Amino acid sequence: MTPGTDRPAASRPNPGRVAGEQTRRPSGTLVLLRNGQSQADGGQVFAGLLDPHLTDVGLAEARNAGEMLRAHRIGIDLVLSSPLARALQTAGVVADGLGVPQDDRVIDARLRARGLGRLTGLAKRRALEKFGRDSYLEWRYALDGCPPPATPEQATTWQWSPPADLVDAETLRAGESLRDVIARVRPVWTDAVQPALRAGRNVLLVAHGDSLRALRAVLEDVASDRLGDSSITPAQPLVYGCRTDGRIVGPGRYVEDLDQAHDA
Repeated sequence: MTPGTDRPAASRPNPGRVAGEQTRRPSGTLVLLRNGQSQADGGQVFAGLLDPHLTDVGLAEARNAGEMLRAHRIGIDLVLSSPLARALQTAGVVADGLGVPQDDRVIDARLRARGLGRLTGLAKRRALEKFGRDSYLEWRYALDGCPPPATPEQATTWQWSPPADLVDAETLRAGESLRDVIARVRPVWTDAVQPALRAGRNVLLVAHGDSLRALRAVLEDVASDRLGDSSITPAQPLVYGCRTDGRIVGPGRYVEDLDQAHDA
């Protein structure tokens, strides 16, 4: 993975498709993928901007995601990934399986996970008990719900602290609302993804629960009262068709549901 590129993603040559695929679609396909199981997920802990790695289960989930894409002949021309390890590992496993060249694997810091402030590092059940149901649901799912910042003392107890050059201490402790994350990821769509789709490239975007929920709000114009329903299942590719102008066609479909749609 490279942190950015010296030429626009849409302008680079297509490296080709999955072996055996001969035809090119008139417009690109977008695939959203949430990272596989991480060390934090195993303990039902809020990771936020912490940097746990994938578990063996998560690595197997990533391999399976790549195999599903290959089985459905969805080749990938460009991979965009959050810089956090759990997303980078997921993206790398899938990209390796599909033969995506290193030059077409790009790290975009705007895809990082949501800052969860005082929820960071807490087991989800413990957070619910400590802050109460109303605050918990407000912070997690309301458009403007924002967890208060973590204290420096709390930060000293965290596992999986990211490198300082990846996430600074102040950002790591801060909380973000979903509105904040939507504003952060929207330019990824307009500046990186949409131009690539217009150029006929298939794009795989690998990130996290809340950053992908925010991106779905941008893509599908999800109403604020439905944001809680827009989470993506971990390690299950969500596929969007696109028009030639780069606009999304309808809601996304999980790869495993494409066979059912074809058979209906």
